[in-house]
Amino acid sequence: MNDDLDDIFEESEGGTDLTEEEKEGLIPSYISTRGELNQAEQQNIVKGELWAFTKKRNPLDIKFLNDLHKKMNGEVWEWAGSYRKTARNSPIHKNRRIVAKSDCSKPEKQTR
Repeated sequence: MNDDLDDIFEESEGGTDLTEEEKEGLIPSYISTRGELNQAEQQNIVKGELWAFTKKRNPLDIKFLNDLHKKMNGEVWEWAGSYRKTARNSPIHKNRRIVAKSDCSKPEKQTR
């Protein structure tokens, strides 16, 4: 496995401190470690899921998606429910390869 991605979700005991940049837009003032952030985000996500499934909704509706994002992140992040204004440099995305359409071969016909 790629060493850059080994244990990216594993936390040290007590959690890793968040940088000031990572705290930008963070609502709860008590959060100072990655573990505390993960816990707060998970609790907020569960609330958003409960809201999403309380009645039938159109999962492709932009307003629904923005509202869901707000419900799932709004107790933790000020920007919840709004569109990103800056690019993010996520370690998960930095190794992702963008495949051009010409790189894809035509699917072969399946025979039965």
